[in-house]
This record gives sequence, structure tokens and C-alpha cells, in this order.
Amino acid sequence: MAAWKAFCVENNITITDEPGTAGMTSEWLRETGSETDWLVHHGRSAGLIVMGRDPDRGQSGMARIETALMETGQPIMIAPRQGLTESLTGVVGIAWKDTREAAGAVRAALPFIKAARLVVIFTVLEKTHAVDHSHQRIARMLRWHNPHIRVQPLLEHSRPPIEVLMDAAHQSLCGLMVMGGYGHSKLREAVMGGFTRSVLDDAPLPVLMAH
Repeated sequence: MAAWKAFCVENNITITDEPGTAGMTSEWLRETGSETDWLVHHGRSAGLIVMGRDPDRGQSGMARIETALMETGQPIMIAPRQGLTESLTGVVGIAWKDTREAAGAVRAALPFIKAARLVVIFTVLEKTHAVDHSHQRIARMLRWHNPHIRVQPLLEHSRPPIEVLMDAAHQSLCGLMVMGGYGHSKLREAVMGGFTRSVLDDAPLPVLMAH
């Protein structure tokens, strides 16, 4: 709690539990019981859930992130372990795929997209999807919100896809990556795909994700 108060003071954030105060505010809530259950209960009424990565890469930290993503119905932003290196509204990257999850992530990220200096849509050109023009449609739509939109194709590569994407994001100076979270929920246990899990665990920049 002391660290939270110090952060609020350092960043001129008003501490209050009542609405109506101008500017950014912060409220401290404390609950007893299951951390995961309370995360779901409070998360469902949040506009955006911000979470940190487990510093020791433990399964408990990953489970909390998966639960927030799969059970709350809200977008989550996962902070990098080493802190921010670029502005969240400098260059925003979008890992685009023609899916419901990716579309939901883009919708959730619109405030950041509107404020960005540049938005880069990363799309993988796969031989089996040669006729997919969805990246052009999403780029056209986003230009109504921000004229500075660029599409960057990523060719299929022998390296893992997460490495190709993160290298491209680094070269573009991305301060935020937007992507869908892929997987399914079974008996309250989220089973994430390998790519999504790699991003959750290893991405060196903030990731805004929706499912």
C-alpha cells in the first residue's frame, strides 16, 4: 500500500473513493479470500485490467493473467518486466489476424490508437491466405480515427513467430502491442495457444489483449 501511495503522489494522482473529481484518480481496494475469484469479480466491472508479469515466471502468475483474459470479458494490458522503454501513444503495433479476438483487441485499444503518433498493422503473409485482405479493411477503418496508419507484412520465417513479431515491433519503436488472445475455456481452466502464451510470458513491451 505504501508503494501505491508513493506512486500516486509522484504522479499527481488524486486518491479518492468517490466519482466526480477532475483528472486521474486512484482507489485502494482490499479483499480477503481467493485472489483469482476477486480478480474476476472486480475485473468484470473494469474498463481495462492492467497486470504485471510474474518476475520468476511462475505458473501462478500466468494463471492469473489467463483467468483475467478468459473470464472477465474485459481487455487486459500486461506490463513488461523491465519497465517502459517507449511511449504508449508513440507507435502502437497491431498483431492483426482476421478473427473475433483481434477485432475485439483493436476496439479496446481505440483510445491508444487515436492518440498514437503512428499505428503499424503487422500481418503475416501466408501462402494459404493469399486472398486475405482483412488487414486492408482494418487499416481503412482505423484511418477514420488516426490518419497515420501503416501496414507491414511479415513473411513466413524459420524462426518462431513471436521472435519475428517482436523484432519487427522493436524496429518500428512500438511502445504498445495490440493483439487477440487465443485459446478456449474449459471447466474454468484457460488453455492458451503457444503463440499467446509466448507473448504473455516474454514480450518486452506492454501488450493490450482481448479474447
